[in-house]
Amino acid sequence: MNLLKKFTNRVEELFVRRKEGKAAARLASSISLKSENSEPVIVVIAMPGCLHLTLCCISKLPSHRKVIVVANCCSMREVEILESFDVEVHQGADFNMPHAVVIDGLVNAGDEPFWLLDHDCFLSNNEFLTRVESQAKKTNALGATFFSENCDLGIDSVGFGTFLMYLNPKVIRHTQLAYDAGIGVVTWKNMSDRASQKLVSLGVEVGSYPQKWKGYFDTFRLIDALAHGDGSQFLRLGTLSFLFNLNDIAMHLGQTSRVMWPKDVSRKKYAAVGAYGSQVLFEKLANVCGDLNGGRLHELPRSAEMCSQLMNSNVLSNQELKYFDSLSNEFESWLKSHLKRQD
Repeated sequence: MNLLKKFTNRVEELFVRRKEGKAAARLASSISLKSENSEPVIVVIAMPGCLHLTLCCISKLPSHRKVIVVANCCSMREVEILESFDVEVHQGADFNMPHAVVIDGLVNAGDEPFWLLDHDCFLSNNEFLTRVESQAKKTNALGATFFSENCDLGIDSVGFGTFLMYLNPKVIRHTQLAYDAGIGVVTWKNMSDRASQKLVSLGVEVGSYPQKWKGYFDTFRLIDALAHGDGSQFLRLGTLSFLFNLNDIAMHLGQTSRVMWPKDVSRKKYAAVGAYGSQVLFEKLANVCGDLNGGRLHELPRSAEMCSQLMNSNVLSNQELKYFDSLSNEFESWLKSHLKRQD
């Protein structure tokens, strides 16, 4: 019975991988990462039910840049709305592809370096894009990262987040082929012999991971570790916290694809701030354009009630609350301007 179950699980795993691989290949063949000018394309990955966040993310991007939105399992209505803005929209698949599978499709879409941005990450300073691109051109790095966390792997004390990344597809694919390594979730059990042997040669202890509590290499972590051997690992050009904090590069809201309002906001700040920011922007979109999200966030408290709880619990400072006011007001103005142009 155990053998039969293992066999069945293996067959299902191979079926899912094949399905995801085909979806990534279709995405790669449908997207061009070439821009009309010399400035790299910016790609935003949108999630279902997060239209308000995706639009706000787009509103913060430089207007002269080519912007591509990958609508990962978004509804046709969401796709239609996104297409009404000055962006190029591609549907990921009719199922919710894992984040790494979407990225794999993008990495195989061409050789041009590009920016990758989560739907709930908002740029604060567009000028830094050019500075990073100029710096990255002088290296043979996989790309650059800006959010950081502790790393337990032994060869690097600095881990990274994938909310905002600058990617060099040619170097990434070269590293993948050299070690038969994937971009997504990988464990010591299912990584290739070439990859495991390389890690050991670099001094990595068998069974160790960048984050001990995860027990696996998350998106891009294995590729980055392997690239240490030839000095082509990701450039760490920022030390932004995974938690919400004010900075002059990019603001990230967490846990927005499965938004929830915790009973104790002081103990679950990450989820609380993500829910509050999401609700503020949802209300602005609803006020200007109507309820385009189908009432998805209506089960949450109103943003004014959330704000009161966050202030009473000292979860957000006055300055951080002012940021949300400014972000939402700018978003509202941007939406009104878009509607005016359409009339």
